[in-house]
Amino acid sequence: MIKGCNKLPTLSNLLKKLDQEFKEKLWTIIRDNGRGSSLLRLLKLVPDDNVEFPTPLLMQFMRFYSVDHESNPTYYSFNVRGGQRMNVTLQDVLYLTSLPIIGRAVVPNDSRDNNAFHRVFSAHEDRKLITLDELQSLCTDLSRNEEERIKAVLLMIVTCLITPDGNGHNCNTSYVKFIENLDEVDSFAWGAALLAYLYQGMKKHILKQKNLDGFLWLILGFFFYHFKELFDIFDIDGDQVMTPA
Repeated sequence: MIKGCNKLPTLSNLLKKLDQEFKEKLWTIIRDNGRGSSLLRLLKLVPDDNVEFPTPLLMQFMRFYSVDHESNPTYYSFNVRGGQRMNVTLQDVLYLTSLPIIGRAVVPNDSRDNNAFHRVFSAHEDRKLITLDELQSLCTDLSRNEEERIKAVLLMIVTCLITPDGNGHNCNTSYVKFIENLDEVDSFAWGAALLAYLYQGMKKHILKQKNLDGFLWLILGFFFYHFKELFDIFDIDGDQVMTPA
């Protein structure tokens, strides 16, 4: 049984708790391609209501994921259609999420700065992890200035969509350095980071039978995008669903 990490409900809950004036500010940033819009645009993927992740369907898709023993014994991909191998690509990420796939690398483990969170938010000094509830409180705190709240929302997006895992709904504070300067947020290759994290999660799941980390909705989107017959099988309006973000 696959145990994944669907954190879309966490973001859905956050959007419901944000005050209307601040939400309108976020939508304006997205519309005008303002600072941080490359990540904030992902909020458009968040449903109004909680959506249960279709784990049984993902389990069926992951049955095709294996190492390519014939061509490359270190390469994992989906073995589909008579031995043809396919994998989620950066182009898939760009089409399905609109995240930038070219830019500066997102490498949180290099040059860790455990005090970055306290420096940016004046809270939770010298902690490697904070709970998403604590982070959400920063997003909704009306006493904080707008820029701090935007940074907190960006960090929620990174935690829930770029690098989601089964760590008990915690945020890794080492990611703060990537959102600390709003002028630099859009210079990072967030799409490449999302895909790399998902690749790592899928490989660890196969090799070690660990929980499946990463943005698992991308796997579903990949299959439905490349195998249009699935829309008919599940009676889904493909034209409406597959509109780019």
